[in-house]
Amino acid sequence: MARGRVKHHKVGYIIAAIVTAAILGALVWLMFVLFPSDNGNDSVPLKKTPLATRTTQVSVPDTKTSVTQKTEPPKEEIKVGAVKLENGFEQAADGAYILKWQKPENAGGYRIYYSSSPSGVVWKLAGTITDPDVCKFAVDKDSDLHGGVYSFKVEVFAKNKDGGIITGGSSNAVELDLTEKTPEFAKLYLLPKGTQVYDAKLQAMYILTEEGYYTGDPDEKHKGYIAIDYMFTTAYVKQTDKVKEVKDAVALHTSVIGQEGGQIFGSSACGPTAAAVIVRYDKGEKWDKDELIRYTEKNKLADQGSMMGEVGKGGMSAPMVIKLIQMYSGGKYSASNIFTESQKPSGQITAVIDKGMHSILSVRYAWGIVHHPYSIIHFVEPSAYAVENGELYFYYGDTAYGNGPKGLKKVSAKEVDESVATVEGEPKCLIVLDGGVQKSPKEN
Repeated sequence: MARGRVKHHKVGYIIAAIVTAAILGALVWLMFVLFPSDNGNDSVPLKKTPLATRTTQVSVPDTKTSVTQKTEPPKEEIKVGAVKLENGFEQAADGAYILKWQKPENAGGYRIYYSSSPSGVVWKLAGTITDPDVCKFAVDKDSDLHGGVYSFKVEVFAKNKDGGIITGGSSNAVELDLTEKTPEFAKLYLLPKGTQVYDAKLQAMYILTEEGYYTGDPDEKHKGYIAIDYMFTTAYVKQTDKVKEVKDAVALHTSVIGQEGGQIFGSSACGPTAAAVIVRYDKGEKWDKDELIRYTEKNKLADQGSMMGEVGKGGMSAPMVIKLIQMYSGGKYSASNIFTESQKPSGQITAVIDKGMHSILSVRYAWGIVHHPYSIIHFVEPSAYAVENGELYFYYGDTAYGNGPKGLKKVSAKEVDESVATVEGEPKCLIVLDGGVQKSPKEN
C-alpha cells in the first residue's frame, strides 16, 4: 500500500510542474505582446499635442533640419497720409521763399529734400520738422542755393506703436527758380499840360489838364509813340521834344496806381485802390473800381467809415489794407508792414523798388502834396525814384480829388522821411507786397 501512494504522488508533482511551466510560458508571451521591444522598426503611437501648445514644423531652405516657431499675431501699424504740394513757393516780404502744405493724417513730422540735378536724380536733405502742425518750410534769401532751378519735395513720417518710424511717402516735386532776374523796369517821363492821350487805336481819349510824371516805354507797334501806364489801361502819347525823360530813374510799371485818384470820390482810395490795381497787373484782368468799393463795404474792411462817398468818412486802416490785399487777390498776394526805426523810410523804399516790388507808405498828406506836420494821414504809393543834382526824389501817385487822372508827383527823400506818420494810433506803416510787379497790365 505504501508504494502505491508514492507513485501517485510523483505523477501529481509532474502534472503540477507541467501546468506551472505552461502558466509561466503564457505569462512571458503576454509580456512580449503587451510590452514590445523599441528596437528595430517597431513604432510607438505619437501623443496628441494640446491645441494651445501645438507647434508647426517649418522647413528652412538652407539646411536639412526643421525648426519650429510660434505664430505671432500681425503688428498693428498706423497709417500716415500723403503730402500733396498743390502750389509752389511764395515769396515773403523779407525775400524768403515759403513752401506750404496741408497736414496729413497721423503726421508726426516732415523731411524736406531738394535736388539740383535733372529730373531730381539726386536728392539731399534740406531740413527736418518735428512738429506736425508746422506745415511750411522757408528757403532764406541768404541761403546757399543760388543761381539755378531747384526741385523740392516733402516726406511725412510718424512713429509707429512699437516705436519704429514709418513714412507716408514723398510728395510731388515743385520747382524753385533762383535764377537771377532783372525786374522789368519802365522809363519815367514828364508830360506837359495839354498833352493829348490816345487809346490803342490811336483815337483821342483825354488831354492832360496839368503836367505830371508817367511811366512807360517807347512802343514797338506804334512807332513814334510812348506807351504809358494810364488809369486802368495802357495809353499812348506822341514822342515829341516836349516829352521829357527822367534820366537814370528806377521806375515800376505801376504809376497807374496813383493816376485814378480824381476818379474815386469818397473812398479815401489810395491804399485799397493800390492793392487792387497791383493785383490786376499780374492777374491781367479788368479791374472795376466800383466793384472794389462794394467789396470793401460788404466785407466790412472800411473800418474808418464809409467808402461810398460820404465826405470825411472814407478810408481804411493799415491792417485793413493788408487784409484787403490778401482777400481781394484770393490769397495770391499777402503783405506786411516792414517799417523799422533803425532805417529811414527813404532807404527802405529804394530797396523795395530795386527788387521790382511795390510799397504803400503812410504819410502826412493833403491835396496831392506830401506834407508835415499838420496835414491828414494818408497812404501814398512810391512808384519810382531818381537822383537829380545829388538829391534823391520819389514819385508817388496823386490821389487828390479833382477832374481827370493825375500823374505822379515828385517829392524829396527828406520830405518823405519827415512826413511818415502813425496811422490812427497804429504804428508807422510801410506795407510791402510779397511779389514783384514786372509788366504792364493787359489792355481792357
